[in-house]
Amino acid sequence: MLVLSVPQDAITEDMPKALRQLEDSPQGWSGLARIGRLLRLSGDPNGQDKLAQAAEAYLAVMRDQRPHRLMTPANLFRLAGNDERANDLLVRMHDGLEDVARTKGHSDVGTGILVDVCFLMGLDEEAMEVNTALTAADSRGMRGLRHPVVADLSQARMERDATQAQAVVDYFDAAIARDRESFSDIAPITFHDWLEIALVAHSQLSGEPSPRLREV
Repeated sequence: MLVLSVPQDAITEDMPKALRQLEDSPQGWSGLARIGRLLRLSGDPNGQDKLAQAAEAYLAVMRDQRPHRLMTPANLFRLAGNDERANDLLVRMHDGLEDVARTKGHSDVGTGILVDVCFLMGLDEEAMEVNTALTAADSRGMRGLRHPVVADLSQARMERDATQAQAVVDYFDAAIARDRESFSDIAPITFHDWLEIALVAHSQLSGEPSPRLREV
């Protein structure tokens, strides 16, 4: 598994916050997710176990059954290397969000998360089509969101365009610098996650190993 290479001192700086969160709620998913993220980035295989445990804990307490809420456990399973569990949840999200789009129109998908889901499932053409539909339905609402950039990465993957993939890498680098996101943030899918994904895609398209990735 290729993982984003980050400075160990940054991981060390984030770890006390993650440990406090786990101490405050030992059975909660968020502390496990924070620690799992940091251990994974540091190359510790226990990180993947913690991420899978966090995903299971999230599903056990999930009350809101709307499909977009499944991105958190799907991404945690993805980070844990459990592609089968991740894909099962992505399929559920995909089907649920498509139902919303069919019955209420693409503007009601709102966040554009269906673009992300399609990309993560490898449905690049559909990711681009959904982005086009969302933009047509609410161009102002899509402005500044990451979803059109994810669609650009789908296009880069379809067209084998390493230059376009590099532009996506640059976008997420800038987003991280602007928003000062932590390595251990527990958003459903973070800018650091997307940066790692984009770097992997660029490496595959260029045929060159990225110095910003390492094998774990």
